[in-house]
Amino acid sequence: MMRARGATFFALMVGALASALPAQVATQTSPVTMVRCLESSDVPCLSATVPLRPEEARASNDKTGASDWKASIADLSLTGGIARSTATIAHPLTLLVLVDISGSMKGAGIELTRSALRTFISELPRGSVRVAVAAFASRNLVPRIRAAQFTDPQSALAQVDALPQPEGNTGLYSAVEIGSEVVKGALENAPKDAWGALLVITDGVNDVRATDDPGLLTGAAGRDAAVNAVASSGSYVWLVGIGSAPDGAELQALAGTHGERYLVAEDPLLLHRVFTGIRDALFTTRALTYPAPLWARARLARGVFPLTVSRGDGRGCCAAAVAGRWTPPLYALPAFSGVADSGTATAQGITAFEQKQPRVESNVLVFGFFALVALVLWFLLPGMMWPDESVAMAGPPVAKLASSVAAPAVAVRAAPTAAAPEQAPSGGGVRRGVTEAPPRRPTDVTAATARRAVK
Repeated sequence: MMRARGATFFALMVGALASALPAQVATQTSPVTMVRCLESSDVPCLSATVPLRPEEARASNDKTGASDWKASIADLSLTGGIARSTATIAHPLTLLVLVDISGSMKGAGIELTRSALRTFISELPRGSVRVAVAAFASRNLVPRIRAAQFTDPQSALAQVDALPQPEGNTGLYSAVEIGSEVVKGALENAPKDAWGALLVITDGVNDVRATDDPGLLTGAAGRDAAVNAVASSGSYVWLVGIGSAPDGAELQALAGTHGERYLVAEDPLLLHRVFTGIRDALFTTRALTYPAPLWARARLARGVFPLTVSRGDGRGCCAAAVAGRWTPPLYALPAFSGVADSGTATAQGITAFEQKQPRVESNVLVFGFFALVALVLWFLLPGMMWPDESVAMAGPPVAKLASSVAAPAVAVRAAPTAAAPEQAPSGGGVRRGVTEAPPRRPTDVTAATARRAVK
């Protein structure tokens, strides 16, 4: 019966706790961990990862660091943290890569592009990205792009190696239009939170001639059609112009408000840097690390708390969201799970942070609790364990005291054969009417005196 009641009570408590926590926390699986801010310091840092939407991730790339990232946990405001990009894509990504294989890409151009693309694609996470690689020029343009197969990054490397040898002219406008339509169509069967992106690599401008495929876009009308296709698809576009031939203004017009353009010389290192920047822009997860004051341990040890983060005013990027939840360890804090990355926090930053934070009364409360326990032990516990002896120590009445003092010797002589000894008072304390006999001398014959007293 008692076990059943205990199980019922436990279930009710768990239900009440679950209902009290925010709904965001219940669905959030990302944990908040405590790490050492520095290898040689015991100052704790709280670390969590924040999944962002693609537009939020791009906006957060405008500034490095976490000076604008605000966080709060257990009624504590956390500042002075660091935000860095992680090799994680929060929402599934569908990426189409279009490579210009016009005649001008022969030789070093196609080889440089192939090498940089292999590195770029191999660094994408496998579980959250689908990639397709297709070539375009001015002949057989539409069938090639529409035949692109989206697969995992490792398998897409084979598509990079299978790029044909360059020949023909450059149908750039049509490639951007058809590519945007393919990405949009690929997202129809993708998860609801999936997003698409288009990466176009070219070394020239739109160049369509009579001998090329009929119906390819050209002129100002063709460029407007490509821009409208990008806008209607909702996909993000990166246009990378290699060498000095591409027109930067035209590439920027094609990118519009949904993309970016790059101009890079035919240099392996520079092209690698460009692709690294695009790769980081694809990563939509940010790792936030905040130093926490030492006195916050007592508050964090009380239970499970959500970590809420926001950036700026919450309107541009990013609105307040639950980054994860903090669960205290089974043992006493701090229970560090590692050390923060280098550059996350410096000794000067930790010191400044500690000085700026207001102190709470946790130490005062602990001291007051132990002081109260000491007072209880000092004043109340003795009275509960030992009765009050003030009445017993007051002594017998005056008449009895006088009689006992008047004949001490008789009392002592009769002691061995007297009646039952004095009974202790029911209230406890010292026995009444008991007097101490004077010390005996060696010449006293107490045994004989006792026998005569008996007769």
